[in-house]
Amino acid sequence: MNLFNFSPGSKSADFTIEINEPIDTAWAVISFVTNSGKELIKRYSNKQQMKIPPAPKLIYPAKDTEELGVSINFKWSRSKFDSIYTIQVSTDIDFGTFVLNQNNIKETIFGKSGLSINTDYYWRVKAANYLGESQWSETWSFKTYSLDVKLLSPSNNGIVQTLSNIKLKWTKPQHTRFFSLQLSDDNEFVNKIINRAT
Repeated sequence: MNLFNFSPGSKSADFTIEINEPIDTAWAVISFVTNSGKELIKRYSNKQQMKIPPAPKLIYPAKDTEELGVSINFKWSRSKFDSIYTIQVSTDIDFGTFVLNQNNIKETIFGKSGLSINTDYYWRVKAANYLGESQWSETWSFKTYSLDVKLLSPSNNGIVQTLSNIKLKWTKPQHTRFFSLQLSDDNEFVNKIINRAT
C-alpha cells in the first residue's frame, strides 16, 4: 500500500511504501510537476543489509545447573535479522536422540515439561531467516533433581544402646513431599516392624 500526502502550498510531501516481502534493496522514484510546468524526478534507494543471523546465546538454564525441576522454560538471546529458532534437548551430548527438537519458534523462550528426575540433559539453539541458518549455540548441560535418600542415623552396622528410643534420621531431597519408612529385623524385610508413609 502506498500513501502520498501533499498539501498545496506546502514545501514538503510524505510518501510511504509498505513492503511485506524481505528484500535487500528498495527503490523509490518520485515524479511531480512544479507550478511552472517543470517536471522533477527524484530517485531514492534504501539498502538493507540482511544477513544470516548469528548464533543465539543461551540464558536459562545456566550452564551445569543442578537440582532443577522437571518442567523448564528455556531462554536464549534474540538474534538479529528477523530470526526464528530451533531448540534441541537431549540426554546425549552428541544429540543422537532428542527429548525435544522444535523449530519455527518465534520467541526466545520455550517450555518443556515431563523431564525425568535425576537425569543429565544437554541443550542448544540456532537461529534462521530466509537467507539461511546460524551455527548452533554453545551446548549447555543441566541436571534435574534427585529423590535419592541418604540414611544418617543410626550409622550402617552401628550398635544401638537402647531399643526403647531409637531416632531414625535421613536426608530430605529437594521437591520431596512424602516418605515411606520400613524397619525390619531381617535384611530381606520379611518381618516389618515399621511400614508406613510419613
